[in-house]
Amino acid sequence: MAELKHRAERSPEFRVRGMSVAITRSQQQNALICQKFWRTFNAELAASRLTQENDWRKFAITYPHEGTHRYFCGIPDDPTRAMPDLFGTFTVPAADYLVFHHEGSMAGLGSTLSAIYRQILPQLDVAPTHESLFHFEKYDQRFHWNRADSVIEIWVPIVR
Repeated sequence: MAELKHRAERSPEFRVRGMSVAITRSQQQNALICQKFWRTFNAELAASRLTQENDWRKFAITYPHEGTHRYFCGIPDDPTRAMPDLFGTFTVPAADYLVFHHEGSMAGLGSTLSAIYRQILPQLDVAPTHESLFHFEKYDQRFHWNRADSVIEIWVPIVR
């Protein structure tokens, strides 16, 4: 695997609206669950006519919940837009984050996450904090499904 680009960044608190699903501790199972869930979420966006135009952003948040893990797909909260009743809200906390770039197809995302948690974070002088979320993925106009030039940002909250 090529060296993962990353940077340290402070993010203010922000809210996203969307849907969540239970996931497991198996990366292989979660890849299938999340892929299917994205299709469900995107279909709900389309049915609700929630397009985002050119400067679009979507988020995937992996977080602990009552002894389990959940995966939340969402778009930035916009109080001026009507949201489907089934959409919940997730507040991403203000924190210091390490921001990694996954470059390439979705098939390599699991390897990128493994490298972040098993290799890179242990080598750095930081520790991830998992109080309200494990990490979030930011998808924007640089994301192109399964293309080599696709970019996804992975934001890991840290304690310095």
